Amino acid sequence: MTGETWNELMHDLSRDRYFFEAVRGMPCEESFSVTAENYDSLKAQGLIDHPNQCGNPYISQGFFISFILCVAVVVLNLFIAVVFEGFEQASKSDAADLIRTC
Repeated sequence: MTGETWNELMHDLSRDRYFFEAVRGMPCEESFSVTAENYDSLKAQGLIDHPNQCGNPYISQGFFISFILCVAVVVLNLFIAVVFEGFEQASKSDAADLIRTC
């Protein structure tokens, strides 16, 4: 995980009704559900290829912050495990050298 474009994706998902109406000048859909019945009409309107559903800034930011924190904890635990494994192997080799010399 490099984190290069996660913030861009988070900001894209957090665009609310104000952004769509004031900045882009187009309405957004609060609830965008695609079913077999409305698929053809949504496809004809171009909403399947370019959907314009309103985002929720609180949910998107909460999800991505928790995701980044969880991944950071996993990477930290992996680093600690590698350090402990190296320490254990160094301790075993030192003990084996002492036994051979005695």
